[in-house]
Amino acid sequence: MIQHIVEEPPDPRVFAPRTTDSFAEVVMRMMAKERDHRYPSAAALAEVLDGLRHTPGSQPRGGLIPDDGLALPTRPHADLTR
Repeated sequence: MIQHIVEEPPDPRVFAPRTTDSFAEVVMRMMAKERDHRYPSAAALAEVLDGLRHTPGSQPRGGLIPDDGLALPTRPHADLTR
């Protein structure tokens, strides 16, 4: 339990070496210990992920974020800020 509180999570590229720097930064920000360092809302995260999906060079060959023609939701289904 102490380790979860004290230690920073490992870089996702340790487990998935094809992960791009930009996607790894998103993952690390999502796992930030301090609330102020994380995305302020699910909508903000969705916007960043959608931007990565459409940015050349932001995905490894074969894709990490599926591009199945479906758009990410523009608003969260539930209010996660409560």
